[in-house]
Amino acid sequence: LSLPLLTCFALGRLFNLFAYVVVTAIAILYIPKWKSLIATVALLPYAVYLASNYSYDPWVTCFLLLAVALVLRELSKPDERLTPLSVFAITACFFLGLSAKAVYFPLIGMMLFMPASKFKNSKQRKLYVALVILFGTLMVCSFTLPMLFSPAVQAGDVRGGEGVSGIGQIRYILNNPINFLGTLFSFMVNLLAPASSNDYSLSYAYMGNVAVSLPFLSTLPFLCIYTSAFNVEGDSSKNPVLRMWPLALVVASVSLVCTALYVGYTPVGDTSVAGVQPRYLIPVLVPAFISLCAPRARIDCVSQRFNFSPVIPPVAMILMSFFASLCCVIGW
Repeated sequence: LSLPLLTCFALGRLFNLFAYVVVTAIAILYIPKWKSLIATVALLPYAVYLASNYSYDPWVTCFLLLAVALVLRELSKPDERLTPLSVFAITACFFLGLSAKAVYFPLIGMMLFMPASKFKNSKQRKLYVALVILFGTLMVCSFTLPMLFSPAVQAGDVRGGEGVSGIGQIRYILNNPINFLGTLFSFMVNLLAPASSNDYSLSYAYMGNVAVSLPFLSTLPFLCIYTSAFNVEGDSSKNPVLRMWPLALVVASVSLVCTALYVGYTPVGDTSVAGVQPRYLIPVLVPAFISLCAPRARIDCVSQRFNFSPVIPPVAMILMSFFASLCCVIGW
């Protein structure tokens, strides 16, 4: 194109953002409900900031959002047969999303929620389950085999400082499982607490966190996400598929993220987990909030009184993004 280097660099960031927007828009198009939830999560200031830079996090986020949307689309039509094209589309989206961070592989378990009515017979269903398990196994092998056979991976990440040893940390975990589980639990409680939500919503990496200067903004993104997930037509409280199982898969994914960084980035025997960044939670926010907000009873008078428009949370998130960007630019 014979363009200056800085122009090419800026165009690359712009097209990264464009790709993120297109894939997320397709996810919003296909998901039967929770369209506002996907839009709100995708418009988190930190998510937009990452999407407008050179990072693989937006790639992981948008394709996992699309995969979850396609799964929920199939679950919303229990009487329609599951076609090979649908299976291929869901698998391809999970593969593209997990290709950069396979540690989120427990989300593949959502593919196992398909009811028996989606298949012609039990043989076809067993074949489908076997293929899903095989796919999950391949994703697991993609990040566990390097740990077993790569000396560089076994040594740990040098950015973690002295005392980091992948093999040494695994030995510590096997010898002290109770201490490790206690460390993992306490760390995850702090990581997942709503009070810490500003770290994955209002942070701009090296440009700072707006919530530090303006604490009243710290939980507003969390409330917007919760509102968009709660304000869904229909009662899903009797559907166990949309209740605890997605949340269990999310907790498993976050646990694996923390464990991976405890092994590869944290000094042996440390009582905390180093290297876990709050942005790692963004890809699992949608299934987590769907699971948390699904088991609810809709009471007509209350529902009509608090029937928020599904457009309000995404619009509020857009305004918050502009305000947060302005605060970072002027140095608040």
